Amino acid sequence: VSYECEGCRTVIYDSECNKKKYSYTGIADYEYEDLDPSDYKDEKWLYYRKKEAIMHFRNITRLDNDNNIICPKCNKVHK
Repeated sequence: VSYECEGCRTVIYDSECNKKKYSYTGIADYEYEDLDPSDYKDEKWLYYRKKEAIMHFRNITRLDNDNNIICPKCNKVHK
């Protein structure tokens, strides 16, 4: 199940992990910019800040280096 805001194109998805429900967000029809974490090895905080900026500060879950959602229930990426 998903819900999309027509104004800002934010999409809220409902999902489930081991029968536990959670939500995550995305942006409809949006291509994510790739960031190389090795470019920020001395300033890890800046890497995470830029990663948040790529999502326009709309994500509600953590993302891995490939912008995949990290499940808040099991801390794994579900594909």
